[in-house]
Amino acid sequence: MNNMEQLQDIKGLAEVSFWPLATGWWAVIAASVLALILLMFLNKTLKQRRRPNTTWLKAAGEEWHSLQDSRIPAHARLKGLAVLLRRIAIQQYGRTSCASLYGEEWLNWLTVHDPAGFNWSDSGELLVRIAYMPPDAQLDESQVGELASAVQRWIRA
Repeated sequence: MNNMEQLQDIKGLAEVSFWPLATGWWAVIAASVLALILLMFLNKTLKQRRRPNTTWLKAAGEEWHSLQDSRIPAHARLKGLAVLLRRIAIQQYGRTSCASLYGEEWLNWLTVHDPAGFNWSDSGELLVRIAYMPPDAQLDESQVGELASAVQRWIRA
């Protein structure tokens, strides 16, 4: 017999099936899905952090309006405005920036950071002294009104 007759045709390899995937591909798909979920979560979290929280502005505005009631004594209104202004400043600039300030330092800080350019150093002394004044002290209504308007500009800014 001839050697050539003993040869057989070359059989081609079977086509590689697309499905089922190998274990490595399943791991790649799972890692991709997890990475996508993580990116979506991080994106949502970062958007929430970037979006300013304005609910405090509404509450500050409501509190300011409640302090404008003429039935409230001027002393109590001014004390409320002092507290409100401190809370607004802390909310806008952070606790470490202004919470520990008092007296002239506080008024100077307010003057520097006031959005409307109100001169707290000259006109805001009453705001600092109100905590130490007796409840029956006579206050100038025009000065209380001026300070109330300045606080309102902080809320609107």
